[in-house]
Amino acid sequence: MTPNSRGQHAYFPALFICIAFTDLLSGLHAGKLWPSLGDLKRYVTKFIHHPEYTPYHVNLLYECLRHKVAHLAYPYAVFDTTTSKIFKGQQRHLVTWTINASDRRPAIELVKHTSTRELAGDRTPWRVPYDARIKVRVRRFHMDIIKSIVGPRGYLKHLESDAAARENFAAFMKGYYPP
Repeated sequence: MTPNSRGQHAYFPALFICIAFTDLLSGLHAGKLWPSLGDLKRYVTKFIHHPEYTPYHVNLLYECLRHKVAHLAYPYAVFDTTTSKIFKGQQRHLVTWTINASDRRPAIELVKHTSTRELAGDRTPWRVPYDARIKVRVRRFHMDIIKSIVGPRGYLKHLESDAAARENFAAFMKGYYPP
């Protein structure tokens, strides 16, 4: 996250690593080599103790950012929630994003606008509307992940005190390092 000589940051590699590492932790916790979004939400709920990590925010982080960065290397300029089954039955949002290096809270914030806006500054072939913006502060997200592991109510303490958690950890490791 150190800026280059022009003051620019590489946010997406940092964001992708944060999301991927949280995915890894959710797999260790669930005992699955390929954890689901539900497993990720369970890990976040149990070990990241901050109100901004709602199921909806985690869904957006996963579907709007993680999925697109993992498969396309860059998220859509605007993500339409109706294109994903995880938002079925919920109000439609056209979500754009802002990623920065801040360590301020909240790590993940959804700003809903009362009226539709249009992307500005991007070269688009037509007008692109949005009505919400997800803001991710990568340093804060990173700090929350670390605390979810080593904090007083973190994953390591859970491993020490819970036999089932150790069995899940072992199951994951057997999949990762087959005998």
